[in-house]
Amino acid sequence: MTYRSISLARAAMTPLLALAAAAACAATPTTYQCTYLTGTGQGDSQYPEGHAINDLGTVAGVARYNPGELEEVAKAMVWVVGEEPVELPMLNLPFHEVADVNNAGQVVGAEILRSYLEPTPMTWRNGQAEVLPIPPGSWAGAGRALAINDKGDIVGASGAFDWPYTRNMHATLWRKGKVFDLGTLGGHNGQVQRVSEALGINDAGIVVGWSDVKKSTRGGQHAVRWDNPWTIVDLGGLPTGGGSKATAINNQGTVVGSGTYEKDNGLIAAMAVAWDASGIHGLGMPKGHKASIALKLNDDEVIVGASELPDFESWRAMVWFGVSGAPRDLNNLVGSAGCKDGSGAGFVLERARDINRDGVILATGVSGDGARHATFKLVPQ
Repeated sequence: MTYRSISLARAAMTPLLALAAAAACAATPTTYQCTYLTGTGQGDSQYPEGHAINDLGTVAGVARYNPGELEEVAKAMVWVVGEEPVELPMLNLPFHEVADVNNAGQVVGAEILRSYLEPTPMTWRNGQAEVLPIPPGSWAGAGRALAINDKGDIVGASGAFDWPYTRNMHATLWRKGKVFDLGTLGGHNGQVQRVSEALGINDAGIVVGWSDVKKSTRGGQHAVRWDNPWTIVDLGGLPTGGGSKATAINNQGTVVGSGTYEKDNGLIAAMAVAWDASGIHGLGMPKGHKASIALKLNDDEVIVGASELPDFESWRAMVWFGVSGAPRDLNNLVGSAGCKDGSGAGFVLERARDINRDGVILATGVSGDGARHATFKLVPQ
């Protein structure tokens, strides 16, 4: 059997094709029962979009009203097992972004304009909304909270988000009432035209995300790890060069994300990637697919994400059983019943967004006619 793992020491001399196409040593995949995440019952134009799931099965996300229209509203929501969905309070704006929920039920995200400009970083504790502070000296009073651990540490980014000032966004940590600018690969205080963003944090407080690199460095941005608020480590990317981004880290220290590379036709594509103590692993994608991304993983190293079909428009929800596991289409693991909403309509799973300790996967999908969206919990059987 052949592995797609490569050590950091010899990464530069390992061909990408061998990295992506090798067979995996995965166990027989689990099958899943698909459960529809019900909406709020407040109108036909509303649909639920789950973004994160904790170990208790609580889901955090948004309920979208008038999706795609100028008057679109996205309200922050939580779905607790056995209870009716709960709408979280707003502050000033009608559009919310919800990114994560921990085992205490604390939710993080942002309140933003419809145009995604100048977000306000927020957290909801015990149903109450709180605005998170911005680090002193930030270019602008904007930010996004993107992940939280079970100790209540929150990470994200803050600075100026609107064009042309997007190059002044820094990874940010909120811990015990204090806020830290995590800096970039250009230094702790960062520099103009240097950007970073924190996307994941484990219970040990280790943070992962990405940072701009020097202009002379190929790829533009690299996956990074902050071992504390002042120590940043460049995780690098695929051996052929290109950029990379880390999106999550588990309590064993395994990191997942994606790396970019140049294809034979000159186009830039992305591949799901994992980093662990043995090096970097290209997770690959199903034959014929054009790109893949890894979004989250649990402590058993079951990794979830998505893969892009040849039409460059459609995606399929994916799961990898370990860093050497083959990419599996979740649509093929839910049995003949498939995933259906409350009306019995069938859905295609497009993106696996999160996975909890028990292996329950949160995935979003689209109806066969493409007119409706829905969120499902996939419970291993």
